[in-house]
Amino acid sequence: MPTISLDLYQNEISQIKVPANGFSGPAYIVSNFYVDINQLSSIDIPIESNVRKPVDNTAATQAIRDTIASKSNQTRFWALNGGLVIIAKQATHDRGKKRIQIQIPPDYGLINGGHTQLAIKNALIDHGATNVIIRVEVISGTFTNDEIAVIAEARNTSKNVKSMSVAWKRGKFIDLRAKLSTPVDTRIDWTENLVESYGHGTKAVCSGSQFISLLMLFNLLDYDISQDPITYVTGPGGAFSKWCSDTNRYAFLNHVAMDIIDLHEEILSTFSKDHGAPGLLSTKFGGKKVFSDKKVPVTPFHEYVRERKMDEGILKPILSAFRGLLEVNEASRTVRWIADPKETWEHNKQAIMTTVKTGVMQASTVYEFRKNKLIWQLLTSTVVNNKAGKPTPLLTY
Repeated sequence: MPTISLDLYQNEISQIKVPANGFSGPAYIVSNFYVDINQLSSIDIPIESNVRKPVDNTAATQAIRDTIASKSNQTRFWALNGGLVIIAKQATHDRGKKRIQIQIPPDYGLINGGHTQLAIKNALIDHGATNVIIRVEVISGTFTNDEIAVIAEARNTSKNVKSMSVAWKRGKFIDLRAKLSTPVDTRIDWTENLVESYGHGTKAVCSGSQFISLLMLFNLLDYDISQDPITYVTGPGGAFSKWCSDTNRYAFLNHVAMDIIDLHEEILSTFSKDHGAPGLLSTKFGGKKVFSDKKVPVTPFHEYVRERKMDEGILKPILSAFRGLLEVNEASRTVRWIADPKETWEHNKQAIMTTVKTGVMQASTVYEFRKNKLIWQLLTSTVVNNKAGKPTPLLTY
């Protein structure tokens, strides 16, 4: 268990035993004190308990650097900054050495002040800080990860913490991520700023909540083939909230996630080839091509080359149509594809893209297209009535 030592400002500390009601542990001690800021140049307080990774490019961190750099404002830092809040196993005051010893197990550490610590470290590189003290609060006791996440969410004040970050801290993504290939997993930002911590130049193509919303297009438990999940496209946050509320119920999606991504990439990279819908690629919304051929990026997850862009508002109704190939038995907790998604796409591409062209011609914007219930229904019936490829084995979830 790592221990950090901080020299106390004037050897003063306030320690109060607080009620444990509502938490799993027996008792808790809250310690409040001040320290000389210069100590933080050589001390790293772990941030495993934080629900997001800090970055030093916000208005708040710039204000911290400016305060430290200003000789007239340095002495007011303790009043201008909220300080650091640490979750620890134990905090021991050594009066003889004018020091506090803080024991920080794995998953504990800085729950609020991650941005502050990073900004201070960077500021101290450029400025010799004198007469600067910072307030520190240590909450000592035994906490579960879920309890730490709740405290961290409540205590973070520089900006609202995303529900996705809290879900990550609570471990809700673990089972899903275990089913993803490494290249796909590392392209998803599962919590704020997490991808930067991978350290190998990977750039996130979507957030964890956006990825979940994509998978929830295949949520047959709430939307069977007669009920289109249009709301998951017009308001994707609702899909993530529903998934978070009962990840065990939607665990079947973990087992088909890579199949969904493979289909996603196949549609994006091949829809413009042999599409069988004359004039499709010439269609326009407001004078602009619906399927642009300008600066077309590779597909997000597999990096397949593609010739045309397709807006998500068009892609998602197509993708969701393939939920009709899923068979989910909630009682026996089994899932399988009753036909091969990629083969079915290839077999039905011309019919699907002809339907898409019809929908595009009837709409003036992509927003109108994605809300067209008839298009969703036609795409789904096309897939369901023209299955191709063999079914997959039953998987237990």
